[in-house]
Parts: sequence; C-alpha cells; structure tokens
Amino acid sequence: MKKLIEVCSLVLAGKNGKGIIGKLKEKHHISIIVISTIDEMDKKLDLFEFGADDHIMKPFYNEGL
Repeated sequence: MKKLIEVCSLVLAGKNGKGIIGKLKEKHHISIIVISTIDEMDKKLDLFEFGADDHIMKPFYNEGL
C-alpha cells in the first residue's frame, strides 16, 4: 500500500489550513506535514490535535531537513 504525504502551509489564499487538515484526514489515509511560522509550543501542539503528523518551521534550510 502506498503512503500518501501532503505538505500543507497554514496560509492559503481564501482557505483555512487547519480546516483543510481535518478534511484531508476525514477523506484519505494520509500523513500531513505542516509548514508554518508558528513558534509557540501550545500552537504547535494544536496542529497535532487538528490532525497534523509533523511540523516544519519556516524559514527552513535544506540542511535541516
């Protein structure tokens, strides 16, 4: 079985990234990596409650990936 991964920014034109995470999780068996500028721990933890599987802080550098 293939594992699908979605990389999602929380800032999307006319969309709510947090809502998109929930909708993707409802419809698909998918892993979601959120890219954002969120640096507060409580807000990062909220991402996981919304269904995110991982978080990458912007800006990021190839060496950090």
